[in-house]
Amino acid sequence: MFIIKFAIYFSLSFIILSFPVGNKPIFNHLNKVAQPYTTELFSSFFDKAKDNIQTGKEFGKKLFSTKIDKQDLIKTQFSSTVKEAQPQERRKIKKELKKELNNDSYTAEEKELLKKIIEES
Repeated sequence: MFIIKFAIYFSLSFIILSFPVGNKPIFNHLNKVAQPYTTELFSSFFDKAKDNIQTGKEFGKKLFSTKIDKQDLIKTQFSSTVKEAQPQERRKIKKELKKELNNDSYTAEEKELLKKIIEES
């Protein structure tokens, strides 16, 4: 329904603005009066649009050109699956796990399972 109304109103306004007055259509007379305002309006609109586009470009460059100066480091000896722990480090970890095992309240079965896991590693 909207499209039909729009087509009817557009056609009527086109016909009315096409009526000649003094060998020129009404549209030309209206355009003479409105041209300075519309020229200013469009020029300010395009200037602001250019400024916004430039701001967006600068923001995009900043966003995607971030360079990480510092490198993330893993502070343990286990930085990959292939690398093996040093024997000294392995003993230290086992001692800590055994201390935790003795300090916490585990059942006897849980303690045995945990001990097996510690010994296997």
